[in-house]
Amino acid sequence: MNAPGQDPTHNGAFLVFPGGDCVPIDGPLRVAELRDGWYVIGHNSTVACGSERAAHDTLAHLVREQDPHDLALEVVEGLGDGEL
Repeated sequence: MNAPGQDPTHNGAFLVFPGGDCVPIDGPLRVAELRDGWYVIGHNSTVACGSERAAHDTLAHLVREQDPHDLALEVVEGLGDGEL
């Protein structure tokens, strides 16, 4: 079962909660409030945070640490055929 509003044909990575709720964790880093707290999700990973503020601080830190080449590759991989 997918989280409300999620595409059931999504083929990326998911965080799966007991009961079957699924949250996509691929794509760019972002802050999300999930059923058990605040997280930074994206790039096929999750970071649990103690509060919304901590999640935003963690996101800012992770974005500063990213290699610009990795970010460019993520954009290129996300483009459809003929968009380059």
